[in-house]
Amino acid sequence: MNSLDFSKTVNLCKIVDPNLEASQEWPELPVEVYHGRLSRLHQRMEERQFEAAVIYGDREHAANFSWLTGIEPRFEEAIAVVVKNETPTALLGNECLSLTDWTPAPLRVVHWPPLSLISQPREALRPLADIFGEAGIGKGDRIGLAGWKYYAPSEFPEPGAAFECPHYLVEALREIAGENDRVKNVSDWFMSPEDGLRTFNEPAQIAQFETAGSLASNGISRLIQNLEFGRSELELAEHLVSRGLPLSCHPMVSSGRKAQFGLTSPSSNVVKLGDAFTTAFGICGGLSCRAGYVAESPSDLPTEHADWLDRIAKPFFAAVCTWYETIRVGLPGGELFDLIESMIPRTRFGWTLNPGHLLGMDEWISSPVFPGSQIPFRSGMAVQMDIIPAPPEGCSGGNVEDGIILADESLRKDLADQFPQLWERVQQRRRFMQEELGIALDASVLPVSNIPALWRPLLLNREEALACRK
Repeated sequence: MNSLDFSKTVNLCKIVDPNLEASQEWPELPVEVYHGRLSRLHQRMEERQFEAAVIYGDREHAANFSWLTGIEPRFEEAIAVVVKNETPTALLGNECLSLTDWTPAPLRVVHWPPLSLISQPREALRPLADIFGEAGIGKGDRIGLAGWKYYAPSEFPEPGAAFECPHYLVEALREIAGENDRVKNVSDWFMSPEDGLRTFNEPAQIAQFETAGSLASNGISRLIQNLEFGRSELELAEHLVSRGLPLSCHPMVSSGRKAQFGLTSPSSNVVKLGDAFTTAFGICGGLSCRAGYVAESPSDLPTEHADWLDRIAKPFFAAVCTWYETIRVGLPGGELFDLIESMIPRTRFGWTLNPGHLLGMDEWISSPVFPGSQIPFRSGMAVQMDIIPAPPEGCSGGNVEDGIILADESLRKDLADQFPQLWERVQQRRRFMQEELGIALDASVLPVSNIPALWRPLLLNREEALACRK
């Protein structure tokens, strides 16, 4: 654990924004990435003794399906079927069929109109069980079905029999397998923090996530730089620019009492001096969030929270600094949880969610950070610094969310060799955190935000930010 007494070293300091540029290109994933993913899925199926894997996806829950197929379902749902020694089969509706010409992933495509929107053409309908049979699923096969969640025994007596996929899909698979218990929920194959296939990211995937993280953080930076009381949340949200890339969550801008609800979308609510304020912006692969007070000095804070900076903001930021200084490849998630709990106890600071989680195309995959967790952080993981205090007295808790990539020496070398401009941006961010904010980083920690850990809790103060130095 970190031995520094941050209560004495966190101060407001004059700090200039790093002003880093985002990549001007969106890196594409080469076909070799998809071959590697299919190979790892086949290996997982063999290890777990399953003959087939079926992956369901829709617009809200596309990550597992897209990871294998390179297709993000739009308007419609989609189904992928994987059996040993066969090209994966993708079942697509009317409007997603053309996407198969866009993806480099190897796929056998079947048009199944019921995946399409209501009232669209339904010609050439065929029973779903017949299509599964042609894809290679046979009677008596053990079939793994993945959607977007898996469950623990504390939630359901038989977690493997608890499905969040459509009923028709579960029934069709049970029909062809012949026995209900031969169809199991295997979303954990993809999403488990312990060994989920999607929790490892290849260099090209990391390059996409770095672009997403830099764009999302640039949007938050622009919004904060243009924050003024008298402007509406909708006006401020104009600064959250994605360049048309898909979002991992809806944009959030909230002020005043509305800021207590966090997840709300921008409204016509007008920002006032002394308001609590929060904003978050996520592009698939990266998210940044900032929260504090619409204030230039402590005198602008609400009277009942005049001591907020010393009582809440500085201890919270001390925990953020320690989070960054502690995380590394190989660290058990439970140690990080215990450390944050010791610095800013839940009973006082009101945080309830995991103080850190894995992210990907979806904003939250899963988390190794929970009490007693022995699950280590691994090279290739994308991790969100996500401590969200909500003090019971009703003041702002603050927020300074950003993402990082964890990379061992071998992965760092691959990134530096394959993506030299990305590598230089990462080094600039590391220098900023260490030299300007006083946050020492393990070599395995690669920041992807262009405002990494930069927090101006008094949001109208454009010069001063909290730092772990005098």
